[in-house]
Amino acid sequence: MSLTIKHLNADTSFLLTFSPHPDPNPNLNSLNPPKPYTILIDPWLSGPSIIGHSWFALSHHTIPSCISHLSALPDPDLVIVSQNKRDHCHEETLRQLPRDTKAIIVAEPAAARTIQGYKHFVNHRQIVPLRKYTPGSPPGSEKKGVLRFGIPALGPEGEEGEVTVAFIKARNYATGVHNAIGITYRAPTAKRRNDESEKRKMQTVVKEIVEQERVMSPGLAMRRLSTSTRNIAARVKEIKGLRTSASTSRLAETTRETKNENEANPKSRQNETLQVPDVVLPTPPETPLSTSTFDSNPPAIFTPTTISTTTYSSLMPLEKLTEAEAQSHHPLSPRYPSRGDDERSPPQISIIYTPHGIPLNPDLQPYIKHYLSPNGFLPLTLLLHSFNRSHNPWFLGGTITAGAKGGGVEIARTVKARYWIAAHDEEKDNRGCGVKLLRTERSDVEEVRRALDRASCCGAGEKDRQKCEIRVLDVGEEVVLSGT
Repeated sequence: MSLTIKHLNADTSFLLTFSPHPDPNPNLNSLNPPKPYTILIDPWLSGPSIIGHSWFALSHHTIPSCISHLSALPDPDLVIVSQNKRDHCHEETLRQLPRDTKAIIVAEPAAARTIQGYKHFVNHRQIVPLRKYTPGSPPGSEKKGVLRFGIPALGPEGEEGEVTVAFIKARNYATGVHNAIGITYRAPTAKRRNDESEKRKMQTVVKEIVEQERVMSPGLAMRRLSTSTRNIAARVKEIKGLRTSASTSRLAETTRETKNENEANPKSRQNETLQVPDVVLPTPPETPLSTSTFDSNPPAIFTPTTISTTTYSSLMPLEKLTEAEAQSHHPLSPRYPSRGDDERSPPQISIIYTPHGIPLNPDLQPYIKHYLSPNGFLPLTLLLHSFNRSHNPWFLGGTITAGAKGGGVEIARTVKARYWIAAHDEEKDNRGCGVKLLRTERSDVEEVRRALDRASCCGAGEKDRQKCEIRVLDVGEEVVLSGT
């Protein structure tokens, strides 16, 4: 399995290509040959980006994009538009998609309405507005705002893959630019993953047990156990008394009477919990069991990270390429390699795309805690986040891009991002009264790495220190993360 990230412009347009494992026996059991799944993010190739009116904010690329038309790319399966700003939702570029495109366009709600207003696409149902992510309750239940797209299995005995997209929006930003798009990918397979199926069954069983224990409070469980134990003890005493009478006929008669009495009065059977003819059970104390024998806060028997389906080795470096291919493909170095773990775990990829940045708390943390962690998507595969911090006076929107030091480092450390690629850091040609007071604090790769090292090493041991590959991609540059 591999993930290819291609930077289409110097700003924040990316093409993501997910390629599954090839079928080891294509002639025997292949229904669908391995086909890559492509996602186009915030396409803006050429032309101006206008915010409001041209006199307010007008931007141009200072570096040409690597392509002049979207037809130069493979047809995307999914197009993601993260916000309703022209440098993300660019009409001229989006109109380069065929009118009858088969791509699904998922967009921030206001951007979806804008795209529908183009009246360019024949099928309006293919324009899907993103719903704000809200975690389910209790944890582990279905989440709202997560779009799911199935990928056909590679063989009759294989499992389907899945791509999910979640929209996380900051609460306290009136400008509407601070949000994040969460993307996960689970590759289809040619054969069923038995180990994974067993893990899923185990997760289901454990969740059911946990839910049952939550429903039954410790006090109720104590009363049930105490009552049941006393009923058993009373029945044992009765049988022992009958046995010492040395009258088997009396025992038989008593049994018949009891049977007839139960048939005549079914309610009386509710107090009889067990028939014990020959077994002598220990007699409990006459007083109810003390509540101190039950822990009202028992230790958790299951945590979201107990059964993890992703290991550090899910992605390995790209195999040796030809000299011509190596000029455009740059494999990133591996982290925490472990082939054995990779063979047992399903191939999964997780990405957070937040070009302007988003506060970790309280906005992004619920998605990490309630979705990424329980589903085995941590550590995060790829973080697409700005390095530079851009800000206006408060009356012109305040912080525009948070940058590495304005939240990016904190996010990367929390999700243990394995790769961090800069997004939305182009030095554009900006004009207009709305950007005259715009100030930008730039950070290079070394500065970001030092900041991340300081944050990760703070109070952590050598084994827990953050290891993250940090890159800035040139226009048209690709990096490939691949595994076995």
